Amino acid sequence: MSERTSTAQPHPDTSRPEQNGHNGDEPLDWGALLSRSIHPTRLWIIEAMRVIDRPLSASELEDVFEGKQTTSAISYHITTLAKIGILKQVEMQQVRGAWKRLYVFTSAVKPAAPNSSLG
Repeated sequence: MSERTSTAQPHPDTSRPEQNGHNGDEPLDWGALLSRSIHPTRLWIIEAMRVIDRPLSASELEDVFEGKQTTSAISYHITTLAKIGILKQVEMQQVRGAWKRLYVFTSAVKPAAPNSSLG
């Protein structure tokens, strides 16, 4: 019976720019990077909330998306957006024994409009 021995092959270090074909001076395409790194459901939520421009819940967004996403999936992504500071919960309403949570953009994302009644 022959015994196999394996020799570890060196793994190329792709973290160094000169070894992965980049010199480090080239700019990143941030639009392409962000659009590919954010989950599509989160983009849909952000866009719907921007257009509708009022506090919304996961169940209301499910209606907006015409059932293409479940309330549970939308709720998960809303919670994630809240954890990273894009959305904040502003109200809770009890609806048939469950809690409906309403969210808006945080001021870091959408600053309050200046008060036009002044001056």
